[in-house]
Amino acid sequence: MGNTKLSKQLPISSLVMLRCWGGELVYGSICRFELGKKIDDDGLTIGSSTLWIDADNWIIKQNNREIASSNEIAVDSFYQVITHFLNQKLKSIEKNKNKIKISFEKKLEIIISIDETPEFDLMTLFMPDGQIVYGRDNLYLSGQKSEVRSQIWKKSPLKLPIDNEQKIKNSGLNLQNKFTLIINSMKLANNNIRDNYV
Repeated sequence: MGNTKLSKQLPISSLVMLRCWGGELVYGSICRFELGKKIDDDGLTIGSSTLWIDADNWIIKQNNREIASSNEIAVDSFYQVITHFLNQKLKSIEKNKNKIKISFEKKLEIIISIDETPEFDLMTLFMPDGQIVYGRDNLYLSGQKSEVRSQIWKKSPLKLPIDNEQKIKNSGLNLQNKFTLIINSMKLANNNIRDNYV
């Protein structure tokens, strides 16, 4: 299966409730944020969704004030940065001109600069059902899947909750048909399911 180009904006909060519960600076400027339910991956605890920032050039802002950047970050100081994200929901991922902006609650933003045509992924979002969204010069749905998340998703009786139908209508959701079909295939659940499951 090939990759599918998405629209320039992926409104996450209208579809799923992904709250951050942890993260770390992995190597150099590469960092990750664990979201959703905690799951076991061969003895390693990961999120039902994981956001990877693989870019060399990024900044993190809160209330439009820079609180971290790839140029000045260290492991110890990044743990302090993570505390700003704890229990905050991922709201959207947007590609605008030469930047990818990832927005969380409390006006938290991760802004990735796109330098010319990137050869490698700048960010990757592993969704709870195993689907993978990544960003380079645009946002794409990968033809590959996370098998660990996919298998857990198939076994779980709980599916993705949504805020309500009106929020989806108001979200400006305009993704490629294939991605829309994938979202529909998730069998979105009633509002009475805990919003911190995924």
